[in-house]
Amino acid sequence: MIEHGRPVPTLVPWHRPNSEKEDKRVIEGLIKKMFVHMGRKSGLLPALLVLALVIVAVLSPASQAAQEKRILVVHSQNPGYKLADELTRGIAADLRDEGASVKVHHEYMGLDSAEDPSDLQPFHDLYKHKFAKTHFDVIITTGNGAYKFIKMYRDDLFPETPVVFCGVEGIDKSRLPDAKLVTGVNDAVDIKATLDLALMLHPQTRRVVIINDATDIGRARHALIAKTTQAYKDGIAFVFLEDLDMPELLESVSKLGPNSLVLFSRFAFDKSGRSFEDGEAIAMIAGKCRVPIYGLSDRDLGSGIVGGMLTSGYQQGETASRMAVLILHGEKVSNLPVILASPNRYMFDYKQIERFKIDLSALPEGSIFVNRPSDVYSISRLAVRETAGVLAAALLMIMVLLYKLMKKQDMVRDLQTSVTKYQAIADNTYNWEFWLSPEGHFLYNSPSCQRITGYTAEEFYADPGLLQRIVHPDDRALLEDHRHDSTWKLGIGELKFRIVHRKGDVRRIQHFCQPVFDDTGKFLGSRGSNTDISERKLI
Repeated sequence: MIEHGRPVPTLVPWHRPNSEKEDKRVIEGLIKKMFVHMGRKSGLLPALLVLALVIVAVLSPASQAAQEKRILVVHSQNPGYKLADELTRGIAADLRDEGASVKVHHEYMGLDSAEDPSDLQPFHDLYKHKFAKTHFDVIITTGNGAYKFIKMYRDDLFPETPVVFCGVEGIDKSRLPDAKLVTGVNDAVDIKATLDLALMLHPQTRRVVIINDATDIGRARHALIAKTTQAYKDGIAFVFLEDLDMPELLESVSKLGPNSLVLFSRFAFDKSGRSFEDGEAIAMIAGKCRVPIYGLSDRDLGSGIVGGMLTSGYQQGETASRMAVLILHGEKVSNLPVILASPNRYMFDYKQIERFKIDLSALPEGSIFVNRPSDVYSISRLAVRETAGVLAAALLMIMVLLYKLMKKQDMVRDLQTSVTKYQAIADNTYNWEFWLSPEGHFLYNSPSCQRITGYTAEEFYADPGLLQRIVHPDDRALLEDHRHDSTWKLGIGELKFRIVHRKGDVRRIQHFCQPVFDDTGKFLGSRGSNTDISERKLI
């Protein structure tokens, strides 16, 4: 059970390691004596058996509760920060299999940085009072601030409690913690792998601009980047943009020419002291920058960087959680050395790949993408557009023929032929094709609606509210918003929602629609197509 933001009540007393065994031995001895001295009296034997069963029943929950383990997770940042959320998601992934036997308590310190030790003192006072009667078997820390706090105050607040850290940057062989009680996974950026890839993808590059801040982590990054770039040829200039106000930084990147690219290290604070949340600074920079931006952390992915060999909060959290579980099951911390090789991955933003026309085949095999449309989805959308265009043209043709029929009776025979042809096209489509009037009533339903929903076209005509009722309750508001969106007449609309089939099973629907107009521009309603994608595996 995960509990947020409050102390975990001590439901069962925490015994000394041997107290439970001692209690059990005493109680077993008493029961044995009772049977020896009183069991000979046959009238008391049944009562003794009942008493023994009651004692066992009472002791069993206590014994199980005594086996319950507790983990304290101390986060540097509050929920909502991408790194904190990804670390938390990774931690939860491995602990999920432990079930109710492990209780996890989360504490969020809300530290943007912890460069001044005095920032940590209030948390010491708070936790000293809050956890005075609570025992934890393992502590997991996320981020530099929480790790620094636990390293300073663990012996006072949680003596002899093993610590597993993650999301901590700057751990190297010379700064390894006490292996007896502390281990974890390093948050190590891979500058060389990202630079090598960027320069390979953009061989015309003659200038690499590094964006960095002046925090403790930023200064450590500067030294690491400066050391790494010494290995590159003289034809490439490396320039640092750091310790600037945001307006100055934006003006600088806006002037970069085509032979430049950007390596975004971090920018949590600018020169004026203004702070930026995860993704905020890079989004502002990408909005002004006309050249590719590569990064070092997945917290910036999706906000403006092309990608690179990125540190992964999720992977680090999952690794730390796995180490904590091993400790809970009896593994010594000294047998779990600090993992210095951070579990980084090649990750890319598909939107930026397209923006800078980067060849996908040139990217490393096994790369992870965000914002990439699935191939199935793209093919389906194209097919639906073509089908919708054909059907819209067919239906408009029918309307024109009907109009002319009222004017010229001699066109009846040709009209009947055309109606039969286009009706056959519409009625034999595999997807559920439809035409809604401007008021939202069905003007046409293809017979395939019965295959997808279990209801016939006639039932939809007779009952205008049927569609809304078969939509899954959780998706009704979504469909309603889509149908009332003021922009729906301006182009193709698309939506994914669930329906409940007549038989009771849930089907997933991929929906596309577009407006229909006559030759004068009058709005005639919307044409659309619904596809059952329940069996389709989307990427």
